[in-house]
Amino acid sequence: EYDGFVVETLESRLSLRSLKVPYLSDCRFQAGALETANLTDLTTLDLYTCEFQDRSLSFLKRMTSLTSLRLTHTDVGFEGLKTISTLTRLVALDLSSTKYGAWCCTLLRPLTRLTALSLCYCRLGMRDFEYFSTNTSIRKLNIYGSPVGEDEIRMLQKNSHIRSLEIT
Repeated sequence: EYDGFVVETLESRLSLRSLKVPYLSDCRFQAGALETANLTDLTTLDLYTCEFQDRSLSFLKRMTSLTSLRLTHTDVGFEGLKTISTLTRLVALDLSSTKYGAWCCTLLRPLTRLTALSLCYCRLGMRDFEYFSTNTSIRKLNIYGSPVGEDEIRMLQKNSHIRSLEIT
């Protein structure tokens, strides 16, 4: 069985620390493989352009060693962010071009080790900029393609910890 082959292949790599699976053609199948595979030691996971739904991200809860997660161009929204917020070891998170909205910033608060955050082309609101202005762990913030006005710039200026900022 192909399904079993993928799971066995993933599990046989006990030293696997990084997994990149962009542009999956059948993301529902792959999510199932990731759910059943024992990948608790994984530190980097890149699921660029996979059509994961919020509910299909439940497998992330077992990946407590993750320090870097890229979910660019996925359908991650509020429920998916609740799952992501349990990954307290994350230092890099890319949610660019997702369903991230102004109501999501409160779910990022448990991620106190987060130093790099990318929210390109997301619907950001003033709550997000308030979060950015008070967060002392974020050093690199990429909000390219998200609307930024004078009020938002003033909020960002309050944070002297941000060392790299990408905006348009």
